[in-house]
Amino acid sequence: MFLTLRSKILAGYLFVVALLAALGLYAVLTFQSYTQLTNTAVEKISQADRATLSMYESLVRLNEAQLQVLGGEAIRGSNVLSSEPTVLNNELSSAEKSISEIPKEFSVSVSVLLTQFEIRWHQYQAQLPEFLSLSQNDPQKARKFFETVLSPTFLDLKKKSNALSFAISQLFLTARDTAVREANTAEDTVIITTVIAIIIGLLGSVIIARRTTRPLQQLSVSLKHIQKGNLGDRLEVRDADELGEVSFEFNRMAERLERYERMNIDSLLAEKSKSESVILSFDEPLFLFDATGKLLLVNRSAEELIGSSEATMIGLTAATIFTEPSIREQVVAVLEREQSTNDLPIIIERRSSLGRKFYRVSTVEITAPTSEQTTMIVGKLLHFTDITHFEELDRLKNDFLAKVSHEFRTPLTSIRMALDILAEEVIGPLTLDQRELITSSTNDSERLAKLIKDLLSISKLDQSKNIAHNDFINVSSVLSSVMNSLAPQFKEKNIELIAEYDENCVVLMNREHFESIVQNLLVNSLKFTPINGKVTVVLSSSESGWTLKVTDTGIGIAGADLGRIFDRFVQLKPRDAATPGSIGLGLAIVKEIVELYHGTTTVESTIGSGSVFTISFPK
Repeated sequence: MFLTLRSKILAGYLFVVALLAALGLYAVLTFQSYTQLTNTAVEKISQADRATLSMYESLVRLNEAQLQVLGGEAIRGSNVLSSEPTVLNNELSSAEKSISEIPKEFSVSVSVLLTQFEIRWHQYQAQLPEFLSLSQNDPQKARKFFETVLSPTFLDLKKKSNALSFAISQLFLTARDTAVREANTAEDTVIITTVIAIIIGLLGSVIIARRTTRPLQQLSVSLKHIQKGNLGDRLEVRDADELGEVSFEFNRMAERLERYERMNIDSLLAEKSKSESVILSFDEPLFLFDATGKLLLVNRSAEELIGSSEATMIGLTAATIFTEPSIREQVVAVLEREQSTNDLPIIIERRSSLGRKFYRVSTVEITAPTSEQTTMIVGKLLHFTDITHFEELDRLKNDFLAKVSHEFRTPLTSIRMALDILAEEVIGPLTLDQRELITSSTNDSERLAKLIKDLLSISKLDQSKNIAHNDFINVSSVLSSVMNSLAPQFKEKNIELIAEYDENCVVLMNREHFESIVQNLLVNSLKFTPINGKVTVVLSSSESGWTLKVTDTGIGIAGADLGRIFDRFVQLKPRDAATPGSIGLGLAIVKEIVELYHGTTTVESTIGSGSVFTISFPK
């Protein structure tokens, strides 16, 4: 009958479940009865007690009304004597109804007192009309009737009311004790039954667990053997239940694994050899790390890059392999970067006895499928791409620009000097057409001089590797100098130029660099701010560093262009606007200088509302 493991376990625990169900049903019914009894008794006793109290108050009001009648307030007292008996009769009915709904074994004494009170009350109520008649015809007889008849009856009713209230309070205590006694009995029964169920359940669990875990223990031992590579281990199949099926399937699995191992070990070794050969054949350095960040494989170029053999590096992390701090930080950053990010590529410089070499560092994630839709990262391939020739081309380009710009300066200086001599009419008077031509040529030569200056600045910044932070400059003098030099241009467009700064503020920076930052930002704001606008320069400092902020009321910059304005040779302007002499290097120079001092450059702008350029430097 019980052939499966499920049926065996079910049979073992069936009795315990039935016992627990019976226990639960008994507990629910018992406590439900206890709760119903308690709630009903408390509610009805409370109603009877309230009605008794109201009856007592009515008696007091009737007595006070009789005294009012005797004292001359006949109308007021008569009204109470006419209406109050009805109130007391209603409360008496309510009390009788409440007491009648309480079990008789609790309420016998209260019912007797309530009956006595009712008889005496009817006598008292019957005497009230006679008292009212005497008070109207013969006040003296009425007073005597009150003292001899009504007052003793009132005192007797008052005494019975107090006895009734006491009996009701005792009734509440009796009901409470009965409920507590029944609850204790039910609690003892539930506890005893629970203990019996626990003992039976423990004994059954021990027996079932012992019979169930024995084959599972054997299965665990066999799995450990297979994990160690002993695929010849087998289990003994004893029963036809689920454990027997598991043992049978385990033996089949072990046989298949044994066949699979024999069939595929050679092909796996061949695939591994091919993969290693592909990596080793690359001319550029390659490092293969596992999911935990430990090195698995390197090629010969990587060994030459590090200057160490593969045997000494296997099992180490990137932070241990790369000993130079600057290179180590960049390599670790590349390995920790997610593939979905759009960060710029990291380029590192490697110096050796053969010269300088530049590499672009990138990673390729090696994944393995975990299900039909998900994969997991099992390793990362670190790739060093040699870009030394590109860096050399960039250096040649910078050298060419610097040389050409420098060579342009000498003839341009001569041209400007000749134009100045002609404009001052040193060698003879000029006609109006000649003066206009010389003025136009002078303006063109000034714009050309600015272009050459910007190209030389960019070239000089590209060639700068170390900055001598040895110039303490006073901000007030530098800002005043730059603003004075640009004042005529601002005045020509009627643009208000405002500067806010501490006159005693001193910063550590090359004066020429600071002048270039301020001048390029102001010229940019001047260029794109319409007539009657305003440009504000604010310099502030804090414990972490100092900040230069230039705010204008210009035409603004579109959100899509905010990321390009600091690139070289980028100009953003309306199609009908003309900025001769500008090739888009001003803001690029600002960014280059700021980055040399490890600062940050940000811009916020809205079309039609102006722009805010913020330059921040560390302390």
